[in-house]
Amino acid sequence: MCRQRNAPESGLRGSVPVGEIRKQAYQALRATSEMYGQVRRVLEGKKERDSPPREPNAHTRMELEDGMAAFRVGKRATGGVDSWVRAVRLETGVTAAEMARRLGMQPREVFRLEKSEREGRIGLWKLRETAEALGCEVVYALTPLEGTLGELVAREQDAREEVRRRKKAAVDLALERLGAGQMLRKAIKRELRKKGIRVR
Repeated sequence: MCRQRNAPESGLRGSVPVGEIRKQAYQALRATSEMYGQVRRVLEGKKERDSPPREPNAHTRMELEDGMAAFRVGKRATGGVDSWVRAVRLETGVTAAEMARRLGMQPREVFRLEKSEREGRIGLWKLRETAEALGCEVVYALTPLEGTLGELVAREQDAREEVRRRKKAAVDLALERLGAGQMLRKAIKRELRKKGIRVR
């Protein structure tokens, strides 16, 4: 029950109209809900909302899907190649000495380079340089381990949604433990009292 401060306990004289009480209660609720939002953001470790995710581009996705399919076919066709540098060098008849001359290194370093490619330790810039010395270029892609790019996108979206759901549940639990509901009620009563309305 709400009454104006210092108003008599009985009768309508000096009472605050119901419409005014509702208006002031709404203003108090709005102010305290903003405070609640700030508490939530602090508990989440955020000071502002996350930027919305980028909208997927259907055309780009189709191009990527086509490229990935081509790479998968190529990988299956050449699955036995463990060093492209060595395979192309031998196929074109380029000796280790000639390759070393083109790259400005010792012949033994060519064999080390081929070994590093087999072991997956070669740097991309070095692989490009070596490919150019053989009159080739490096072409690479990322392909999903399972399924299509569309399925990978859906899995990632589901994972992000699950993270958001868990984070929201954790924040709600933290607010509940802090007694946020009670804090909100007290804040509303405090705001109403500032307006001169007595609240039980």
